[in-house]
Amino acid sequence: MAAEDLALAVLRHSTSKITGSADLFAITTMGFRGEALASIGAVSVMTITAGTRESVAGSTLTVTGGKQSEVQPAASPAGTRIVVENLFFNTPARKKFLRKPATEFAAIAETVHEQVLARPGVSFKLFNNGKTVLSSPGTSSLVDAIACLAGTEIAENLLECNLSADGYWVSGYIVRPEYHRSNRAMQYFTVNRRPVNLRLMGSAF
Repeated sequence: MAAEDLALAVLRHSTSKITGSADLFAITTMGFRGEALASIGAVSVMTITAGTRESVAGSTLTVTGGKQSEVQPAASPAGTRIVVENLFFNTPARKKFLRKPATEFAAIAETVHEQVLARPGVSFKLFNNGKTVLSSPGTSSLVDAIACLAGTEIAENLLECNLSADGYWVSGYIVRPEYHRSNRAMQYFTVNRRPVNLRLMGSAF
């Protein structure tokens, strides 16, 4: 991200992917309203550091409780790094409803797991208290992504499923019966690379 775009990125709706109503039927990104960074910056201390391949130096900016600092030069490789600290520091009522750290981290980990499977071509790394908890390969192979989450033994005992009918195409993997689990903890579904909760489909398996 270039320095001139950094200040715009944290403004509400400035990164919206929607230019017309028809775009709502062709969304390929995780979000589309352009509100995520603005919303996070309003309730935390958020620092964004970014650089491009063409730039000699990167740039950084901090948003504290919705108040934006000036964009400053900073050392940065190509790419964008976002650090969120002191979440809900200015909204004690919301902070009060945060659950135990282990519970909150489990929810974060589940979201990362969904993204690992939805976008196997992207390498994800998840840390907890400085320890690497997950590092996905980003090879574009769904089997490799499954191995990262469920282990090599499960990945080596998968059955591929492919079905197309009436303009719809469904593909994925299920594990051999002898490796099945008694719960649905490892059931994941995506529609156009977006994680979804399909209880009816889950019940079928």
